[in-house]
Amino acid sequence: MRLSLLLVVVFFACSVSADELTRTVQERLKALGAYSGPLDGNASPDFTNALKAYQQRHKLPPTGVLDPATAKALDDETGMARPGSKAQSSEPAQQSSSPSVPAVPTFAPASPQAAPPEPRTPQPSPAASSPSPMAAPPAPSASFNNSPSPSLESPLPIPTAAAASSPVEPPPQFSTERITKFLRDYLHAGEGNYVTPQLRFFSFPVDYFAHGPVNQRFVRSDTLRYVRRWPRRHYMLTEPVKVAAVDNQTATADFTIAFSVQKGKRRANGRTTNRVTLREVKSQLKIIAIKEQRVAD
Repeated sequence: MRLSLLLVVVFFACSVSADELTRTVQERLKALGAYSGPLDGNASPDFTNALKAYQQRHKLPPTGVLDPATAKALDDETGMARPGSKAQSSEPAQQSSSPSVPAVPTFAPASPQAAPPEPRTPQPSPAASSPSPMAAPPAPSASFNNSPSPSLESPLPIPTAAAASSPVEPPPQFSTERITKFLRDYLHAGEGNYVTPQLRFFSFPVDYFAHGPVNQRFVRSDTLRYVRRWPRRHYMLTEPVKVAAVDNQTATADFTIAFSVQKGKRRANGRTTNRVTLREVKSQLKIIAIKEQRVAD
């Protein structure tokens, strides 16, 4: 949903006050380095001048007033989760797929009474069951396509003894070191409240958990819902990443993460096993498929 649509909700449905809207714009301008004043929801001269300067840089009328064109530009550039937005009822759980850099957990373990969040594999939703038309995702090798997709009922495939005795050496661009760093960066981005940095790890359309091939808009909406549901998130690789070559252009990586999420006093944690299929696009690794499975405690 565009910020311009949010404005319609704000002004005509009265779901947020004008001060809250001004504060939201102040946060976005500050995130872009265009405003250094307080985040107090007041349309001060400093705020008005900062908004005018932003409009001028984007070739918009420098009115100092938030109009739909300025709102759309801010929303597109920041990709920030919107405060006060309501999550949809069929929100997929993202903790296992949105993980992070190994580090000291940012908050305490979940209390025994806390109900664990659902794994990232989502239940079908109206948006998921009928995604917008799009081209087929980049085709991995037959060995990946013919293997069953991991799910709660079907564990991730485990290499057989024969496969282990004669491993296929991944091409240099799919070295374990490079992919491990890529995954750590991906998990670290998943801890932040900005959506755009997380989207940069995917090549669209992407085979996205239980949804199948989806486009960028779907992943953005899914990520925003999860960020609102669990504002504080921490992810950590717990085992070495296992890389396997599919062909010269594609490789898979299996990894396990520990996750810990929190909203207010509500906390939950656990572990998931994950598989991503990667392809190099313009000298950068991109995820073209991602699956996960919750690990039983």
